[in-house]
Amino acid sequence: MGSDLNIFYRKDIDGLRALAVLLVIICHAGFKSFSGGFIGVDIFFVISGFVVTNSITASLEQGRFRFSEFYVRRAKRLVPALYTVMLVTLAFGILLLVPDAAYSIMKNIGAVTIFSSNIYISSLIGYFDPSAENMPLLHTWSLSVEEQFYLVLPLLLFLLRRQSDRSKILIDSAILIGSLSASQWAVSVGSPGSYYLFQFRIFEFMLGVIATRISFSLSNSRNNDVVLLLGVAIIFACALTMDALTPFPGLAALLPCLGAVTIILSCQKSPVGQIIFGNRSSVMLGKLSYSLYLWHWPVFFAFRHFDLKSAWAMFGAIIVSLVLTVFTFLYIEQPLRQMKMSLKKAALLFIGMPFLLVVCLTATGKLTHNFLFLYPPKFQEIYKVLAVSRHDNRSTFAQKELPLPAKDVFGNPLGITDAVIWGDSHALSFRNFFDALGKEYNVAMFDMSWPGCPPVYFSEALAIPGSGKNIPPNATICKTNNDLVMKYILFHSEIKIVFISSRWLTFKDDWIKFDEIHPIFSTEQVKKSLFETVKVLQASGKKIVFIDDLPEIPKSLKDCVISRDTWFGKNNSCSMQADDALRPYNAYIAPVMADLQSQFSAVTVLHTYDVLCDLNWCHTDISGHQIYQVDDVNHLALTAGPIFYKAYREKHPLELDQLFHRRSTSQPLEKNDNTDRPIASNAEQL
Repeated sequence: MGSDLNIFYRKDIDGLRALAVLLVIICHAGFKSFSGGFIGVDIFFVISGFVVTNSITASLEQGRFRFSEFYVRRAKRLVPALYTVMLVTLAFGILLLVPDAAYSIMKNIGAVTIFSSNIYISSLIGYFDPSAENMPLLHTWSLSVEEQFYLVLPLLLFLLRRQSDRSKILIDSAILIGSLSASQWAVSVGSPGSYYLFQFRIFEFMLGVIATRISFSLSNSRNNDVVLLLGVAIIFACALTMDALTPFPGLAALLPCLGAVTIILSCQKSPVGQIIFGNRSSVMLGKLSYSLYLWHWPVFFAFRHFDLKSAWAMFGAIIVSLVLTVFTFLYIEQPLRQMKMSLKKAALLFIGMPFLLVVCLTATGKLTHNFLFLYPPKFQEIYKVLAVSRHDNRSTFAQKELPLPAKDVFGNPLGITDAVIWGDSHALSFRNFFDALGKEYNVAMFDMSWPGCPPVYFSEALAIPGSGKNIPPNATICKTNNDLVMKYILFHSEIKIVFISSRWLTFKDDWIKFDEIHPIFSTEQVKKSLFETVKVLQASGKKIVFIDDLPEIPKSLKDCVISRDTWFGKNNSCSMQADDALRPYNAYIAPVMADLQSQFSAVTVLHTYDVLCDLNWCHTDISGHQIYQVDDVNHLALTAGPIFYKAYREKHPLELDQLFHRRSTSQPLEKNDNTDRPIASNAEQL
């Protein structure tokens, strides 16, 4: 995203870079008038195609092009500033974020090192996802796309070096059309990688490549001025009208890219163009554009981390980015780039050593629980306890012969009542909640949960509605496991209660679809099977108790509580508006639970969903203890189970006493500023 060595140089190109980086920064700062400023990256891609092609072509014509020299020169140009910014960002993560977030930064750095940050990020998040601002190195996706371009362009130009200009243009055009078609297809089908992946961006670079093949000249400067101003108008129109809803890139990306090509071709002979793009300020900002692009997003991330999100705060963030940019340019980027050294020494310094450093840092993070040793002692103690709550539990239930061995029983193993816990990963996260319940009410608990599997019994073959096909192989494990659970429950008459827990918010989706590990079911399919399951269980004389789960918190609140104990943690609010938290419950969960209770007398619902909520807020902690799992937004931390159980008993003191027919010794909480927040499950609202 900066000029190459002086093999080929035009100062107005640097001026165009200045426009591109300003559009990106204003967009990322959140100024809605320039919601389409992300097109600055597309302009950079066109510039790269144009400048690098001119540079390589000149070397080929002079017979002095060497692949090794090209790649080392690119490394000298890109690596010093890039690794400076990434290492500072990693240090920020260790000082102010939790270990999981710090190690995520490290993984992103590793992806940048092997030219695959765009692939890594595309697997995690969409570019326009509101939570994308929580990734401090999100912007490195475009650097990896450029690096991938640099890997293939020299080879393409080398192979075409003896072809005629007409043949070169035809081949370049074929590549452009192929990439543009693929990009438009990916956008139209909603492919997750449509925005990030190289194959869907090649056409933007190729527009720059083709621009080097075209001899463009108008009869007078006035006509060149008109063409240039047309290009500027196209770019500003795109920046002002495009937004996150624009299908992008695809055909929509052609407009800003063609605007950039128009400026590139007309600017040299346009007096107006030289005034706009060739003036000293524009050229200087263009020279700084690479470092400025690198710094702006981590600085914005840091400001937002401290809740500095106003327009004035973002203006301050831009100033800070500029200061860091100037320092980096003067004392890191330029000195190292211009340093005279042999090819081998340069390759070692700018390619070998950064790679080795990243390998060592990644290994250190992996072996030290995500750099935990670098955190304050108090934080280390808290984190080690909470980290126990992580689970990649593939329950051993389906791998064992029934009945389950005694070691899988918790609560009170010698209790007068036997109960089964049936559910997905949310049921597993409630294990210590059930353990406390079992101890208080003298119940032996058997856990029969499996992550990703809705707790329902399928009496008929599963199929994806409308497809005419059976469910994928990775979903058959759910049916196998749930069939075993149902048979076990029905066979053992001593089991009196079945606790059913799941991520019920899946009812709000048209499809219950997770990653490649989890199966695919339609919501209607699960609802139908859920009612059938309850019908079978009630007929066998079982009590069925639903746990209505926890609110899903925004990603911005993830690990909010424990982050207070990092080196420079902030004592911020870790709560969300109660209306926002309870709205999904009232819309999707409560109607299903109410319907179940109206149809089946054996069904009880334990209202855990509102335990963390008062009249105005839903919290992520209880008395300073983080309730959600580390690096998670919807699972109860295992170690928080007993704390959450106590809070539940205080919030709803009668529910379990009524379930177990025990006279309550608990008194309902007095009403005050933290009065129970009514939700649709309460009888008066149904």
